[in-house]
Amino acid sequence: MLDYVHDKEDFKKELSLIGKNKGDFIVKEGDPGDYMFIIVEGKVKVLLRRGKKEIILATLEKGNFFGEMSLFGGNPRSASVQALTDLKLLKITRKDIKRLSKTNPKLLSEFTMGLCTELCQRVSNTSTSLESYFHINRAILKNPKFRNFLQKIWNEKEE
Repeated sequence: MLDYVHDKEDFKKELSLIGKNKGDFIVKEGDPGDYMFIIVEGKVKVLLRRGKKEIILATLEKGNFFGEMSLFGGNPRSASVQALTDLKLLKITRKDIKRLSKTNPKLLSEFTMGLCTELCQRVSNTSTSLESYFHINRAILKNPKFRNFLQKIWNEKEE
């Protein structure tokens, strides 16, 4: 994502650099938030907890970002993010966005272009996954043997 920002050092100086330790939760599902993060060093997992089950949605590394839906949409966190390694993160707040719009609009524009490009790629990947899930679900509904096989597996997991 930072590939779109020409003066990366200038960009980093405008934001807060924070560190987190392996195992730390950076954000938790349902919490409010008006900031996002860009991973400078390390790796995180994006996850949901449903009862005792943990559903890993993604693993993100250097250059990836998370938290944008809370920053721009004002929504509560849609997932939790946990450090898989020690981390260095750039924190971007709404105040940072407003300040950059006045003090360095070119830098903000480059950041926004990188963000939009990455979000478009994520939507495209999600569309591809949804199409695959559609075909799998259709096959399950049409094939009683396969449906019974999957039901048996799911029942074993729940025990």
